[in-house]
Amino acid sequence: MKWYEHIVGILELMAPKATSTPSKRREVELTQNIAENGLGQTEFWKWTEERGEHHLAWIRKGAWPNAVYLSPFPYRPTAIVRGSVEPWVYELLKREQITMPMAPD
Repeated sequence: MKWYEHIVGILELMAPKATSTPSKRREVELTQNIAENGLGQTEFWKWTEERGEHHLAWIRKGAWPNAVYLSPFPYRPTAIVRGSVEPWVYELLKREQITMPMAPD
């Protein structure tokens, strides 16, 4: 919860709710993705260090979206980005022999 509150504080600096338009606020929330981008990661390390806390993580084997599957900890990346299914999803479905039903029209 404290980390979330810290992220909200960063968001408030980038696009204050009291003075930013809702569209600007959404743009910053979605495009910046503070919890997961470089800014967020830097803030996270600084934030934990300031509190004398430790963070354990598993280094990805690569930069591709489904590299998280190589982690020993359960994690699932986002399969749909900006309305499009990520290419790795089809690889996973094929490998796991899963058929994906078509969406209704």
